[in-house]
Amino acid sequence: MCHVPSFSLCVYIYIYIYIYIYIQRFVIVDNMAAKDRLLYFDLRARGEPTRMLYGLAGLSLEDDRMLFQEWPTRKASQFSL
Repeated sequence: MCHVPSFSLCVYIYIYIYIYIYIQRFVIVDNMAAKDRLLYFDLRARGEPTRMLYGLAGLSLEDDRMLFQEWPTRKASQFSL
């Protein structure tokens, strides 16, 4: 049997490749520039594509992962007015 990937998987792969090429062509990496930071839960979900794209592009990313138990205290400390 020949396995053909679904259409949605092909679309996601195309989008990832497009974003990868965009990052490679238009991002100028400066050593003195501010470091990008990803604050997300310690699981492979919506944050994982961002981690993978930065890894593929060779860009630095501060990956700040937190546990679900930490969320209420971090939310109160970082997002309070």
